[in-house]
Amino acid sequence: MSQIANSGNQKDIDAGHGLPNKLGDNMNELAEYLGLTDEQYDELDIELHEDTGSSGEMVYSYWFNVPETASAEILQKTGWKVE
Repeated sequence: MSQIANSGNQKDIDAGHGLPNKLGDNMNELAEYLGLTDEQYDELDIELHEDTGSSGEMVYSYWFNVPETASAEILQKTGWKVE
């Protein structure tokens, strides 16, 4: 997550503050939000995690780790880094 927040790209900063609720059938909207094609998003096989805070009752945001297997094309397109 720090890799995304440190990139300085507005969409990545927005992602650091919480991804929009795009679970379920709307994953293509999440791909669009991230600036990826549906195929690129599928290639990443991203697992979204919920940030429910200390109460665990309300979802405040979603987060994910950039997979080590992310292609150079996706990393260049998004500005993400795998460390």
